[in-house]
Amino acid sequence: MLLSAITMIKNEEEFIGYTLMAMYPHVDEIVVVDGGSGDGTRDIIEYVMNTLDVDKKITFWEDLRPKNQLIHVRNDMVAVCKGKWILRLEGDEVYSDDNAKKVRGYIVDGRIRDDVLSVGWPYYFFVNDIETMVPIGENHTFATIMIKNGHGIHAAHCDKGGNETFYDEAWFDADGKTVSIWHPKESPTQRVRTIGIHHYAGFKASTRHQDYMLKCKKVPFNKGHPEVFLRYDFKGLMRNPESRDLVREIETQSGMKYGLLDRLKNLVFT
Repeated sequence: MLLSAITMIKNEEEFIGYTLMAMYPHVDEIVVVDGGSGDGTRDIIEYVMNTLDVDKKITFWEDLRPKNQLIHVRNDMVAVCKGKWILRLEGDEVYSDDNAKKVRGYIVDGRIRDDVLSVGWPYYFFVNDIETMVPIGENHTFATIMIKNGHGIHAAHCDKGGNETFYDEAWFDADGKTVSIWHPKESPTQRVRTIGIHHYAGFKASTRHQDYMLKCKKVPFNKGHPEVFLRYDFKGLMRNPESRDLVREIETQSGMKYGLLDRLKNLVFT
C-alpha cells in the first residue's frame, strides 16, 4: 500500500465531506477520528462511508480524549496505517483535482524523494474571505503534510505552541531525532512548492481568526476553489445555516472560475 491519510476532526461540517472526497481517488485508505462533534460532521461521515466509500477505504472511530492528549490520538491513527506514506489531512483542508493528483504522482515519479522522512507544501490560507489569502511565506502558510510510515516515527510535543495546539506538534524517529515540526520554518522536511492546499480554517464562522485578520498581510487569490465543491453537495446534512452559506459562497466562486456550475453539479442533496 502506497498512501494512507489520517483525519482528526471535531465540528467540521462545512468541509469534511469535500476534504474526504477530494483525496479519495488518490489514497489507499483514510483513517478518520472524531473528537465528539456536535454539528453535522458525524452525519456527513456516515453518509460518505455508507454511500460514497465504494472501495471501503475509510476507517472511523470516536475518541473523546482532551485537547492536550490529541498527540496520543494521532499516534493511534498512525499505528493502524498500512501505507508507505501517511498524509495528514485536516477536516478544513480541501485539495483541487490537480493538487490531489500531484500528491500520489510525485511519490510515484520520485519528485517526493524516497530518502526523506517528511514532506511539506504550502497552504492557500484564507482569513475571513475566499478572494484573498495570506501570502505564501508568511506564518501558517507552510506545513509538514506527509510522513513516511515506519522508522519508529511518532508525534510528540515540541514546546513550540503551548503544549496543546497543532503548532506544538512534531514528528520524531525512534531515537528521538526530529523528523519534522508542524509549522516553523526550520522544519527539517522536503519542501514541495508545486502542491498547495486550500486551507479554510480562517474562513469558518466558528474559528475565524479575528485578531489575526487585523494584522495579517493579504493578497488576491486567483487560483479558483476545488472542483469537488461542484461534484458533491453535503449542505443538507449541515446543521448550521452559517455552514451552508459558507459552502454556497465557495460553490459560486468555483463555478465562476471553472464555468462548470451547472454541468458538473451532481447533487447529493437538494
